[in-house]
Amino acid sequence: MSEPLDENKDAHQEVEKEEKKSKFFAVKVTRGQELNVAMMIENRAKREGIPLYSIVGPSRPGGFLVLETPMASFADRLIRDIRHARRRVKGMLSPNEIELMIKPKPTIEAFAPGMEIEVIAGPLKGSRGKIVDVIKSRNEVVLTIYEASYPLKVTVPAEYIKPVSSSGGG
Repeated sequence: MSEPLDENKDAHQEVEKEEKKSKFFAVKVTRGQELNVAMMIENRAKREGIPLYSIVGPSRPGGFLVLETPMASFADRLIRDIRHARRRVKGMLSPNEIELMIKPKPTIEAFAPGMEIEVIAGPLKGSRGKIVDVIKSRNEVVLTIYEASYPLKVTVPAEYIKPVSSSGGG
């Protein structure tokens, strides 16, 4: 009977050796349920003694969490049968990728009149245009849309647009 305990002990010793090499795994969750799922994962880790160093719930893109744990199998055990936790995304995330997700972007400061942009959200998604005015106090921009059949000026939140990359394509 002591044999399974010894195997478990060996596994924990292996984890202790690997602790300094923690890895980051993305987990798909139902959008809007990130906090609930994170709390259930934390409770399970404490209850079952599964090594979990951190849980990151980036606001963009929503619908997933990042778990910091030594092995993928631990991440799988943590999310098994938890409501709203869908699946673990294959592969690992680098610390640089996580930093890009959680680092706030200075949205309104990045835009200036005359810039060419693309609308990435809202009813005009996919449209391209040019910034006419930037309203910093309301975090909005006024655009002219290229695809419109007549001069159309629209005010949209700054989060709804992104600059068009000038890659010099022909």
